[in-house]
Amino acid sequence: MDISKLRKKLDGIDDEIVDLLLRRLKTVSEIAEYKKTNGVPIEDPAREQNILSRLTKGLDERTARFVETVYKATFSASKAYQSQLIESSDKK
Repeated sequence: MDISKLRKKLDGIDDEIVDLLLRRLKTVSEIAEYKKTNGVPIEDPAREQNILSRLTKGLDERTARFVETVYKATFSASKAYQSQLIESSDKK
């Protein structure tokens, strides 16, 4: 298979990932509303560790590190998004 076909394959995968990220972001905004209403902190390190453990279970070390890196960035972006949503709703 040549590089252009492989890149086209990646483009399709990336499109699917963006669709899933948008679904995740919608749920993150619902979680932010819940946390604001119920006084729950944005940070939940135990929850993050449980997710990482679940997602990396059975993976080889290199793949597990990759998944951890992606999800740690996802957690960070999700917490920043929640903070923005909560702060902007406080200003209303």
